Amino acid sequence: MVILQKQPPYFMSILAKKRLKGQQRHLVEEDQNLKINFGDRNHLLGNYSGSSAVIDAAVHTINLRNLNQEKAGL
Repeated sequence: MVILQKQPPYFMSILAKKRLKGQQRHLVEEDQNLKINFGDRNHLLGNYSGSSAVIDAAVHTINLRNLNQEKAGL
């Protein structure tokens, strides 16, 4: 026996679409906030979070300082 799935009423699908649009808008706003706070988190392979950017910047600064000390003969 084949059981047919009952389609939701038309107004329910409208509400579902509105809810989905609201969720998508919220996600876009959240994504923009992340970019404002942390810079482009999609750097490299898309897994570049704010804390990674801060750590990379600190390591880069330390490496530059060490390189400058080597050049100066310290």
